[in-house]
Amino acid sequence: MSTRALLIALVAGLAVLGAPAARALDWNGLSDDERRVLAPFAERWEQLDEARQEQLRRGAARWLSLGPDERRLMRQRFQRWKALPPERREQIRRRFERFQSLSPAERAQVRERYRWFRSLPPDRRQELRHRWENASPAQRREFLRRRQAREHWRRQQRDR
Repeated sequence: MSTRALLIALVAGLAVLGAPAARALDWNGLSDDERRVLAPFAERWEQLDEARQEQLRRGAARWLSLGPDERRLMRQRFQRWKALPPERREQIRRRFERFQSLSPAERAQVRERYRWFRSLPPDRRQELRHRWENASPAQRREFLRRRQAREHWRRQQRDR
């Protein structure tokens, strides 16, 4: 066997042997509590990539840190999530991804607007929702354009 072929075989062998070592964590390396929480993933744990294993592990740690009332609330939220139609869940995922792509300042602004909206009386919130839903695309664009202009003007006044 040539030196080159031997080197290729050696590198390939090391890659194969090294693959399991690259795993984030063997299932048996998890704590008893982690294995209990992650039990639905036990059969396929070894097939999950390292990033997914770590994500699940962090989720398990968060779950284990919750009190009984918080866990009950999380279970209720999950049941509501599962009850949503797939199209609605996908819409929520897309909105979340879009929110995550915003700058920290933009995310803060969205949160502030949400808090403002939630502080309104329910009938006023319903009225605003109804007006938005019944607005034409052109009316919505104009509303957003005017709001951005107002916010720009306010920032300029504040920064003076």
